[in-house]
Amino acid sequence: MNNPGYIDWEKIKADKDILVACGRIFFERVLNGLDDMDVDITHPGEMLAALKAIGPAQLEEKFGVGQSDKLAMRGRIPVRPTDIVSTINKKQEAITDKIADLPGSLKGYNVIVGSTDVHEFGKEIVKNVLIKAGANVYDLGSNVSATEVVDTMGETECNVVVMSTFNGIALSYAKELFADAKKEDINVKLIMGGLLNEVKDGGSLPVDVKPELVQMGVNCDNDAEKLVVNVKAAS
Repeated sequence: MNNPGYIDWEKIKADKDILVACGRIFFERVLNGLDDMDVDITHPGEMLAALKAIGPAQLEEKFGVGQSDKLAMRGRIPVRPTDIVSTINKKQEAITDKIADLPGSLKGYNVIVGSTDVHEFGKEIVKNVLIKAGANVYDLGSNVSATEVVDTMGETECNVVVMSTFNGIALSYAKELFADAKKEDINVKLIMGGLLNEVKDGGSLPVDVKPELVQMGVNCDNDAEKLVVNVKAAS
């Protein structure tokens, strides 16, 4: 039963048509991409193995239907954003609106960003603040190892690193990053945000490790509105 007072069926059908059309475009792009990589697209097992190796993030980046935009998550504006993406966009807009003289304030600054785990929304907010400030951002994505960060520092001659963390490894990750950087004679300036906790020896629950991180020289301000100031201070 069509009751416009509660459900707009015409809008639902229109959105359905858009999503189906976009899904078909994405399907064709992925198939063509796999074929270009010499993957046998008639072999289900080979296709599934290739798709797993590529991963959802790169599939969206390379073959997604959304409009390209360096400020959008994974470089594309969603055709229909999920609730979480909409929430993240609103949060980052609210943050950037509060930072005075943001455009161009970090022009010429080089910053590495990444996440220690699969939680990438905090990292996305940080990345967008830095890009809007004019910084050269090297986004390493999620599940970034300390070795990857140090390798990128060596390749880019960039020593300012902003890492988002959420899975209770803040202290051990920082220790590993500093140790690896020291081996390469790199002076890393580390800013960490997110959930800065970890399970310590003998404990059963993660505890706050900010005091230990600060003692190591890590900036734990954990305030995106102060990110520009903190990057400038670290550079």
